[in-house]
Amino acid sequence: MRCQRVSRRNLRKQLEQAAVNAVLTGTEWISESEVAMLACSASEPCGSIDGWIHDGRVFAIDCDGRSFFPIYAFDTLGVPLPAVQDVLSVLACYSPWHLAFWFESTSSMLGGARPRELIATDPCAVVAAARSHREGPMHG
Repeated sequence: MRCQRVSRRNLRKQLEQAAVNAVLTGTEWISESEVAMLACSASEPCGSIDGWIHDGRVFAIDCDGRSFFPIYAFDTLGVPLPAVQDVLSVLACYSPWHLAFWFESTSSMLGGARPRELIATDPCAVVAAARSHREGPMHG
């Protein structure tokens, strides 16, 4: 029995590390200063990053004590995409890492695409996928 626990624990650690690696390599993550540079070029005032996080417009993951933001959460001017806020409100109980895992995971609601791949081009479908994910499978 003890050997099974050890191997299950090791398997879980391996799967968790694979998920973290998928998140970190699946998209570009930018630092707070890089977000600030993008935002300063936009119509929104500089220094609004903390406000964006507080208002639930973006999320950041913590790596080695630094905050990193997914590039897919911003438009070309560095302003958070409105659909990201919608998803974050639907998945409000999720931690930043859990959100990153969800955005990186393929979704049958999105035809096998990842939410991060469609957030800018089909935001309504991504928000609907988040709602469906939150509600879970329906049994009849």
